[in-house]
Amino acid sequence: MNRPVIARLVALAATLLLAATLVPGAAFADEPTYTISVTKTANPTEVPEAGGSVTYTVAVTNTGTGFFNTVTASDPDCTLGAPTGDDGNGKLDADETWTYACTVANVVPPHTNTVTVDACHEGGPTDCNNAKHEAEATAQATVTAASPAPTATVAPTVATSPPPTDGVGRDRKSTRLNSSH
Repeated sequence: MNRPVIARLVALAATLLLAATLVPGAAFADEPTYTISVTKTANPTEVPEAGGSVTYTVAVTNTGTGFFNTVTASDPDCTLGAPTGDDGNGKLDADETWTYACTVANVVPPHTNTVTVDACHEGGPTDCNNAKHEAEATAQATVTAASPAPTATVAPTVATSPPPTDGVGRDRKSTRLNSSH
């Protein structure tokens, strides 16, 4: 190497060292993190033993600091609709939650429904090209049998009739007792 190049490198190194010393806490930016949280709910959570319709709701929250270009929610029991909750840029940003929903008819209890969510910063749903920039999570919701409705029990009533009278409104029994004197 020639002397002018070495001198410039030494000067640059000194400048960087001085800048790091003069600006306490100065650091290079942290690399983004790529994580998600997934929850799934069922409404209703109980159906009759013969089955019933259930609406499943899936919430996907970006718990990392980087954004995801592609989010794919896969549910073997239903086709989830388009997500709501996007801020309009088509990316699942940090601290943003997207919500998906679907309704399934004839869910027979007990039934557990699982969703798998894949989120990718780079690439598409089938070709996420950097494992560091990918997140995957699952969530479940369980539907159980509703308790049978209680049946009303009606106690039988016994009808009572007033004692027979002598025609004047007096009890025959008491009249007889009185007439025997």
